Amino acid sequence: MTVVLTILKAAGILLLAVLGVLLACLLLVLFVPFRYGAQGEYRGKLSAGAHVTWLFRFLAVRVSYAEALSWSVRIAGFRILHGPDTQEKGEKRGALSGTGAPEETGGTESDAGSAAKAAAPSGAESGADAGESAGMESGAEANASADAERDPSDVADAGEALPDGAEAAADGQAEAGNGQEEEPDAGDADSLSGRFAQFFRRLEDSIQNAEEKLDGLSDRISWYLELLEREDTRIAVGTVFRQAFRILRHVMPRELRADFVVGTGDPAADGRIAAWQGMLYPVLHDKVLILPDFEKKRAEGSFFIKGRITVFSLLICGLAVILKKEVRLLIGRLRKKEEKKDGRKS
Repeated sequence: MTVVLTILKAAGILLLAVLGVLLACLLLVLFVPFRYGAQGEYRGKLSAGAHVTWLFRFLAVRVSYAEALSWSVRIAGFRILHGPDTQEKGEKRGALSGTGAPEETGGTESDAGSAAKAAAPSGAESGADAGESAGMESGAEANASADAERDPSDVADAGEALPDGAEAAADGQAEAGNGQEEEPDAGDADSLSGRFAQFFRRLEDSIQNAEEKLDGLSDRISWYLELLEREDTRIAVGTVFRQAFRILRHVMPRELRADFVVGTGDPAADGRIAAWQGMLYPVLHDKVLILPDFEKKRAEGSFFIKGRITVFSLLICGLAVILKKEVRLLIGRLRKKEEKKDGRKS
């Protein structure tokens, strides 16, 4: 009995330890913020970097760009994932170009080609001459046969003398050709009228489909307007917008600094930039500074961003939206509307 109690006690302690570790991990994820930052500058070339860290850099994700994009993921200081490394690629390309194997291969191929040309027998030339003469004879025979098979009407046009029977046959063929050219007039008219009828049928169908779509669109617009006039719908929409504004304010950077110098080459445009800077000063204060350059055309500057995001704050905003009764009623009405629409289509 004592042994069983000892085993149960050890199992209970182990289970409590596991639950405690899981609870501690959950609390860390909920309350320890994810910190993010970004900085960069543009001086003819863009160079920028961004990072996301969590739990004193226990998890770190970094992205940088300087002529090439690179990224890495580290856990407890150990790199587990990383992107392309331009230095390694350059070393590999240099190693491949220093082998010199393609040049040797090219040299052997050229030597072999020249040797083959030098070793070609002189009998090949005589064979080529014989082939050309045979081709000329066969071409002459083909021309003679084509002249023999020419149409009698063509011969008559050329002014050659034909027998009486050949002239009659040629006249009969010409009359038959004229008759065939005059017959398709009625067929062309019928096909043209058929095309017009088909075009008007398609136009009528498209107009009818457009009228049906407009009727369905007007019905949907009227239904949404009636839905927005309800008091519970207004409460739900107000809750969603309020929580979305809270989330946006939470994820916005807490430190922001940007300094830019912009010159467009047009004094009037540079003056408008200075005017916009003055109008936005109550919102931006001295965090974003844009200076116009009235002398030359250029664009350069630097920026720095830093902030944090807590999962617990995002979870609270999400629960405030989901647990609101009016929001759930609005979601149910929209879902029923979509189901009815799908049922009508099917």
